[in-house]
Parts: sequence; structure tokens; C-alpha cells
Amino acid sequence: INIPDNILDTPELDKLLSDLPSKPILGLNCIGGEATTKLVKTMNDGGIVVTYGGMSKRPLKLPIDLITTKNLTFRGFWVSAWYQTCSIDERLEMMNEICDMIKNDQLISFNQMHNIDQFDNALKVSQTPMQFRKVVLNLSPNQ
Repeated sequence: INIPDNILDTPELDKLLSDLPSKPILGLNCIGGEATTKLVKTMNDGGIVVTYGGMSKRPLKLPIDLITTKNLTFRGFWVSAWYQTCSIDERLEMMNEICDMIKNDQLISFNQMHNIDQFDNALKVSQTPMQFRKVVLNLSPNQ
């Protein structure tokens, strides 16, 4: 799920999370600051939070009780550095692994599927502010 920081702690977030089979076990944090605290509150016990950016320019705020009671792991990741150390084959392998995880329901792709004949509507939906699901076009006419 792509969760903008302005809906953390709102009923909209509760609705999004209710569509999932369980609380998230992986949180991707690109904001930092208070948004990280709110993100951590949504996580399942034993989850992993990966910080890959700091758009707020604020330090992470992580209350001790959330860290200890949820047994969370925190990691940092810098994609530019990873790209410098891996080959094209390694990047392709990673993309294949992600696709396999989606196919096997190990990673949930939160999207809205639209048939190509619904292109105008799909475009309109994709340009609507505060969309939390990716708009995907089905280019296969038989599916």
C-alpha cells in the first residue's frame, strides 16, 4: 500500500488496512519524523521497517514501547548505492523475485485493474488526488 503521511491515523487508513489479510509485516518509510511513528503503529508484530529516504528532514521518532512490544526490526536502504554494486542480471533477478512473490500472494500488489476499453476512466482515476491503489491497464482483450 502506498500510504501518504496525511492519512496516517485517519479512518481512511483503517479502511485500507481492512482490505488486507493481516497487518503489514514490511513498512517502507521515505518520510521520517513523526510519520515513522504513525507507520510503526500499523505494523504487525515482528515486522521490518526499511527507511530509504527522509523527505521530512526530521529524525525517526520511535517510541520504545512500540519497538519492544512489537519486536520490530529497522533497516536502512539506499537504492543508488545498491545499483552501483549490482549487475543488470542481479536487478533482473530481483524484479523476477518480486513478480514471483506477487504471483504467490507473498507480496500484495494494491492496484485497480482496468481493461483497455476503459482507458478514459482509468486515466481519470489515476489522476484523482489521494489514490492509494495503482491503476493498471489490462492490455489482453481476453482477460
